[in-house]
This record gives sequence, C-alpha cells and structure tokens, in this order.
Amino acid sequence: MIEVKNYVELYELNGKSLTGIRSDKTSLLVESHWNRNEFVILKIGDNDSFTVSASDLISAINNATNSNRL
Repeated sequence: MIEVKNYVELYELNGKSLTGIRSDKTSLLVESHWNRNEFVILKIGDNDSFTVSASDLISAINNATNSNRL
C-alpha cells in the first residue's frame, strides 16, 4: 500500500486567527484511505479521524467557494 499525506494550513479556529501559531493542531491532515481509493481520511491533531468520500469533499469545497458574496 502506498500512503499519501497532505497537510493543509488552518487560518482560523472557531473564528479566531491562527496566524503565527505553529503546532500539529494548526494543520488539517488529508490522507489516503488504507483500502478504498474513493475515500480520504481527515485529521486535526491526534484526536478523531473522519473518513469521507473524496468526491463529496471536492464538491463541497467547490460549492463553498462558488457562493456569490455581495
């Protein structure tokens, strides 16, 4: 099995800026699922991990960034 890990920097936590703060809790880990290509695992810090559909996550991101702000 090939494991892929990607770290995404977090900019706010509960509406508060994380600028200048560095720890394992200031990154979102997106990693490959151990058995299914259509899933990814999301983690922040050493707490819970969430398995989600990769295509659903991509759609959700596209929808959230495509909103019309006036």
